[in-house]
Amino acid sequence: MYRGSVLRYVASVRAVSPGSPTGGGSTLATPEAYPLSGATDLLGRMPVRLRAEDGDLVAYGFEGQRIAIPATEIGAICLHRGWGKRRGRSGPALVVLDNHGRMLLRAPGIWAAAVAGRGTKPTGYKINPGSFDKLCVSLGIARAKSLTTRDARRQGPHWKHAPGYRTVRIRSRGYVFTRLMLAVTGVVVGLLAVTASVLIARALPPGVGAARILIGLLLSVAAVWGTVWLCGVALRALNWLAVSLHVRSLAPLDRFFGGERGRNHRAKAWLTNLMILAIPALIVWGPVIGLISLTHGFADQALVTSLRHSGVRAPGLVVNVPTYSTDDNGNPVLVSHATLQFMTKDGVSVRTPDPAIGGSTWPMNPKQPVEVVYDPAHPSTAAVAGQISGSPWHGAPTGNVVSGALLTAALVPLTWLTARRIRAARRATREEFFEVIA
Repeated sequence: MYRGSVLRYVASVRAVSPGSPTGGGSTLATPEAYPLSGATDLLGRMPVRLRAEDGDLVAYGFEGQRIAIPATEIGAICLHRGWGKRRGRSGPALVVLDNHGRMLLRAPGIWAAAVAGRGTKPTGYKINPGSFDKLCVSLGIARAKSLTTRDARRQGPHWKHAPGYRTVRIRSRGYVFTRLMLAVTGVVVGLLAVTASVLIARALPPGVGAARILIGLLLSVAAVWGTVWLCGVALRALNWLAVSLHVRSLAPLDRFFGGERGRNHRAKAWLTNLMILAIPALIVWGPVIGLISLTHGFADQALVTSLRHSGVRAPGLVVNVPTYSTDDNGNPVLVSHATLQFMTKDGVSVRTPDPAIGGSTWPMNPKQPVEVVYDPAHPSTAAVAGQISGSPWHGAPTGNVVSGALLTAALVPLTWLTARRIRAARRATREEFFEVIA
């Protein structure tokens, strides 16, 4: 079980006291190297490391694993970022080769020397790539080589297992089960939260307009974000509980629930990405839908005004006139159209589409007579009397115009804040890069 899925560590040379559990009884500073990416157990311990002990290269892993390799058997130490798609040996790792080019040891993960070369992307953590040099010097072996992807792809497939080949356990045995349970729980909670968000959006009154869809999307994104946050809090709470039981006292909460540089950095990056995605969303639900609703609103208002002043009333029906089409897979698709059917005073039978006044047509029911109001000069211009009895701006049209105006106004500060965050992130990345190479 893990406090976090991935934690970054600084590769450094640590002085170990004679009586420490990892000191091996040495009275001098013992060179150590740690991976830049790894995991801890619930007590916050990370056992994965390399050490020089009494002329041996000793690798430590989870569950008390200890692998000692005499320095005289080591031909080279290679670090790579992975190659190809071969399962098991294609990921980033540290590889210890013997004098015949065979693998004595493989320690998965990204190690310090692997990020000390050209083209390295800053991680935000200052590292000490010299730790591997000191480790190799203390053992009297050649410096660790950092292979490029091309070199790893060319050399890696030819590495054979030497007698006694071992792999360092970089994770606890319960890691996969814990991650699976966390993923299942997160998916279930996330689906329930998204479903609740959609139901809340649908429960909003029609007067909100098309903004109900945007509200549903925002609530769904917030639900997913909250689910991820709750899973992280659950892991930290489990970590705090394990430490408290281990020391038989309440562990300090700020050590587990306080701010963490890496976690805050990822949260800021996610927030910036969401703000970038929110800009086109606000453009669609702001000026675009607002202008469309405004245009349709004026057209509906003109139709209602014309029919009220010069329209003639006649009995009729609202029937369904279906049309058929095919989708991309060739399957038939039925589309229903509300159509007014009535007889003018001159005895002319008319069938004309029912206008969507206020964004909606009259309910279709061929057995329910309705009163139709039509323009005597153009009988195809008609509507149900109930459609022109109220204001065409009532409900969704007004909601769309109001929400469109508000979202359009919000575009200006959102765009400005997003640009500021992007510039600040780039400036921080440049500063971290210079700190790393300094």
